[in-house]
Amino acid sequence: MEEELIAPCGMNCSLCISYQAMKEEINKKGFKKTYCPGCLPQGKHCALKKSCGLIGKGQIRFCFQCEDFPCSRLKALDKRYRTKYHMSMQENLESIKDKGLEKFLEAEKVKWTCPVCGHIICCHNGLCLHCDLEKLRQNKQYRWEGEESMDKKAIKFESIDEYINQFPNEIQEKLTQLRETIQSAAPQAQEKISYQMPTFYFHGNLVHFAAYKNHIGFYPTPAGIEKFHKQLTAYKHAKGSIQFPMDEPLPLDLIAEMVRARIVENERKASYKKNKE
Repeated sequence: MEEELIAPCGMNCSLCISYQAMKEEINKKGFKKTYCPGCLPQGKHCALKKSCGLIGKGQIRFCFQCEDFPCSRLKALDKRYRTKYHMSMQENLESIKDKGLEKFLEAEKVKWTCPVCGHIICCHNGLCLHCDLEKLRQNKQYRWEGEESMDKKAIKFESIDEYINQFPNEIQEKLTQLRETIQSAAPQAQEKISYQMPTFYFHGNLVHFAAYKNHIGFYPTPAGIEKFHKQLTAYKHAKGSIQFPMDEPLPLDLIAEMVRARIVENERKASYKKNKE
């Protein structure tokens, strides 16, 4: 995830089919996709640049800096993306405004990283062009079919309890097990919802988790994966994510160990940052 790929409207261009097609050079593999380096580097692809004088003249970096935010043009664009592509420009912009661009990029990486290969999932079709290219070859109009994250609903959760309670009892039991294991390993951590995922926070985000149709996604950051890669050989995992199958017991001891390691890591980072000030 790169700062220059976040458009003024809040679009994360690294998720765009045209950017990913260019990056993966899929036209050399028999496709005929339009390439785009991103809305910011390539202004002609920006949906709002021609219609918004402030953006067109470079007077604002993000739409939330405009007194008309959110304008009718942004609302229409946001509605289309929320309806079809499982993302919201307006929510992205509000997150950048409230938490800063660095935190937003970190959360986007967690949310959109392919759990199989570690590349980035495309928002326009729900596919990873690195490992799902054959699906796109078989159906070039593919649009978010197949397995979809069960938490990608038009619901805003205020607590982890609300998140867990939306699921059937058997999934609730697994999520509660996972939550209690994290609580036990990190009693000093704060619970919250971040990007509509249950999150534990201590000197920064420790871990996230989310329920999917056939697995539970666990996100201990790339450092957490790297430290325990030998113990994770039985599970599908990528740079920052792990899949725990729904039909298998959760490896609670391993999860607790990973959480404790993340606490040490975050404490070390916090201490280093404090000493620099």
